[in-house]
Amino acid sequence: MDVDRVVDPAGAATVALRCRPPRPLAAVELCGELPHWEEPLPLRPAGGGRFEATLRLGPGVYAYKLRADDGAWLLDADNPRTVADGDARNSVLVVGGTAEPVLHAPAPPWLWARDDGRVVIRAALRRAAGAGLRLRSSEGERAMRVVGGDGEHVLLEAELPGVACTLEYGFVLGDGRLVAGPGGALLRASPRALGDGAPAWWRDAVVYTVLVDRFRRGGGDGAWPAAASWQREARCGGDLDGVREALPHLVDLGVTALHLTPVTPAPSAHRYDATDLRAVDPRSAATPRSSA
Repeated sequence: MDVDRVVDPAGAATVALRCRPPRPLAAVELCGELPHWEEPLPLRPAGGGRFEATLRLGPGVYAYKLRADDGAWLLDADNPRTVADGDARNSVLVVGGTAEPVLHAPAPPWLWARDDGRVVIRAALRRAAGAGLRLRSSEGERAMRVVGGDGEHVLLEAELPGVACTLEYGFVLGDGRLVAGPGGALLRASPRALGDGAPAWWRDAVVYTVLVDRFRRGGGDGAWPAAASWQREARCGGDLDGVREALPHLVDLGVTALHLTPVTPAPSAHRYDATDLRAVDPRSAATPRSSA
């Protein structure tokens, strides 16, 4: 994939993506974390068997794949960068971050601040390039520890004390080469960009997770349908009104925060396979008040 970038002062980029599928196709979709695998982006024909799209993206590492008009999934033949996805592979686009053999961008989940102010920096090193990285920054140089990995990359992490000014950093390979940002410049992150961590109330929160469809039906004292409906894929009818009616009981238990499973339209009862992340499933919102 050919990529043209125009970067603004905030680090966001207007990215022009152009690709040529490995075989002639009438139509191609771009699927992936741009912004979501369930929202494919149709690419425009650009002549000569190529397709293109223009996106505005913040700094990040974005996995993606091409989907042909016959439903086949294709890697981007013009982009050699890939990441593992179980037994499969996806193409990957890095905006505002590092070149091969390191995957990193100055944005979560690659860079963030803990509640105590410490700064966490993560990077993925392609296995063929070795197993170790050192972080070189305005705070000095230190080894990064292995925290995970997959078939293609080793995931490494380092922590820095809280920073009061702009942090500049890059990654040192085993052979001494420095891998940094676009054009070889050191990557930069301001304290404001790192954020303030979790809010104070979260540190002592008592969190109760609610599987909405299985928790309680609004009205009728929370009565459930016949026991025969308690099958894995069956809808039992729990809704947001049921959650609202149960709040006094949850407060009595000492609960201070609720974590709800999705209430978006989806084919399953748990709704993690959402089909529209911007809508509320009418079956989970029994009254207008609970869907507001």
